[in-house]
Amino acid sequence: TKAVNAKYIMKTDDDAFVRVDEILASLNEKNIKQGLLYGLINYDSEPHRDPESKWYISPE
Repeated sequence: TKAVNAKYIMKTDDDAFVRVDEILASLNEKNIKQGLLYGLINYDSEPHRDPESKWYISPE
C-alpha cells in the first residue's frame, strides 16, 4: 500500500455533483490543526425494497 500525502480526501457517489469551490472555501474558513470529518448520519433509514430503486436491496 502506498501512502498518499494529501491535504484533503473526499469520498462521494459517482453521480454526485460536488461544488469543490464551496467545499474548499468552507474548509479554508476553519483553523484545522488535526483531522476533520464531515458527514451525515441517517438514523431512521430502512432498506430500499423497490426493485426499480437505484439503491434496491433484496430481502435475502
